[in-house]
Amino acid sequence: MAPRESNAIAAENKLSAVMSILLHPALTPAVRQKAERLRGRLAEMLTQAQVESARAEASSEKIDQWLQKTFAVEPYPSGYR
Repeated sequence: MAPRESNAIAAENKLSAVMSILLHPALTPAVRQKAERLRGRLAEMLTQAQVESARAEASSEKIDQWLQKTFAVEPYPSGYR
């Protein structure tokens, strides 16, 4: 299947985020199941090289780093912690 984009965030970046989430130790079974389905759908949209790139990025970045890079925002609003 040819790669395609559904909105402003590239599918490869979305896949990287989902893979990062799947690595989190506090993930609930219901969220894990949804994330794994989403991972499968996103992977179908990408080439094998893009999937491997997303996997490498997910294992090297924490979700907070991904949020800052992708959305240019602080992971926690002031006063949240």
